[in-house]
Amino acid sequence: MRAWLHSHAESFALTFRHFFSQPIAMSLSIAVIAIGLLFPVAGYLALANIKAMAGGVSTDPQINVFLARNADAAIRADVERRLRAEPRIKRFVFVSKDDALKDLSARIANPDLLAGLAGNPLPDAFLVTTFESSEIAQARVGETIRGWPGIEAVDLDAVWSRRLRILVRTGEKVVLGLGIALGLAMLAIFFNTIRLQVLTRTEEITVSRLFGATSTQIRRPFLYFGALQGLCAGLLAWGAIAAFIAVLEPMVGEVIQAYGRSGQVTGLSIADGLSLIGFSMGVGLLGASLAVRES
Repeated sequence: MRAWLHSHAESFALTFRHFFSQPIAMSLSIAVIAIGLLFPVAGYLALANIKAMAGGVSTDPQINVFLARNADAAIRADVERRLRAEPRIKRFVFVSKDDALKDLSARIANPDLLAGLAGNPLPDAFLVTTFESSEIAQARVGETIRGWPGIEAVDLDAVWSRRLRILVRTGEKVVLGLGIALGLAMLAIFFNTIRLQVLTRTEEITVSRLFGATSTQIRRPFLYFGALQGLCAGLLAWGAIAAFIAVLEPMVGEVIQAYGRSGQVTGLSIADGLSLIGFSMGVGLLGASLAVRES
């Protein structure tokens, strides 16, 4: 056991010595790998934040029923009576155009933009919730409401939800494809870096063999080298993401508040950061093992 630990300690010492013997070359190589990690991680975080914001949306999709601009109290009362008699409707809320304008003024960052309006451009509306929240069920109720007198437009939340789900699924596939492509690129960088190390240390390897070093003992420092390079790249990428989010969060917060929402940008958790480092080290080990396979 003591001999095994001593052998690994020697390999670690040799790895660190060669790792810091060319600081500029190693720094550039690690920076390139870290930049490659940033793209899929940034895509992952973007999707995570989109999902988080979408999760804050009501899980009960609504139908927005907008009355015609010239609709009077009698038309509004008729629409309300029809909504109350419709068995597929669970509940509804009337929102006057004045209340809608006040809500809009509270949501936008600069309420003075509305001061120049000659009048209220918003219509009266009903927010309708159906018993069935599927897109098909809402579409059927929406078609029924569109045929009523005094209705200007009908907007379905379910359609927007479906488009958001499609966008998220597409984004997940893009991030996955980008991660695979950049993972292969990282593997090639690790392979070339370690292979260059092997070629420049050919004489050292030959002498080690003459003194009885086994193939495992010869390959071990290169494997540690790849793992150490992956560790440094993962830490650098994690730190860069954290710094980027710290800079970006105030600006994104202003945008979210402008839309009347609250929330903050989600960064990498401890588990995510450790997974990033583990992935980078794993790719480094794989690249190193491929590079020294013929040694």
